[in-house]
Amino acid sequence: MKPDTVILDIDLPIGNGIDILTEMKKIDPNVTIIMFTNYSNHTLKKMAIKQGADFFLDKSSDIDKLTEILTELAN
Repeated sequence: MKPDTVILDIDLPIGNGIDILTEMKKIDPNVTIIMFTNYSNHTLKKMAIKQGADFFLDKSSDIDKLTEILTELAN
């Protein structure tokens, strides 16, 4: 699969979202990665952005931003 956009959480049953983000960006640097998580502290945000996340959103307060981003990406 070669998705254009991926939404990842930090805590996943199959591993750490940051590790998956890193591997996905190695495979396809052009994939858009949206981190959407309840673990929205500054350290994790900084780490995700450093590893290539295009967006880092908080599940409890950024649902409208997620909708806006997905709509913009679809156009």
